[in-house]
Amino acid sequence: MTNKLISFEGVDGSGKTTLINELKTFFENKGYQIKVFQGLGSSIIGKEIRNLFLHQSKICPKTKYLLSLANMMQTQDELIIPALLSGYLVIVDLKPVGKTKHQFKKALQGCFELVCDE
Repeated sequence: MTNKLISFEGVDGSGKTTLINELKTFFENKGYQIKVFQGLGSSIIGKEIRNLFLHQSKICPKTKYLLSLANMMQTQDELIIPALLSGYLVIVDLKPVGKTKHQFKKALQGCFELVCDE
């Protein structure tokens, strides 16, 4: 199972990290190479965006949404696609972003097989 993307989406405290850690261990024990990325904080701009979200309370919701979308696209190009093309099984921890998740999957379509919740 290489060149696969597994995406977990849910609110804080819903158990995503616990499931991701268990799944990562499971696949590593089977000999797979795994990369895990957080939806916010993994990319070079993601770290800065995360700091903005944590320390700037006056950012409006629309701006937060667009910054999250920009980060997701950066993470895809900078980290996810290269890892998949290198044969890794990639697990992504996402915050709920509604239709953005479907745009994300569509952007990745055709590069490799997707494992998704649909």
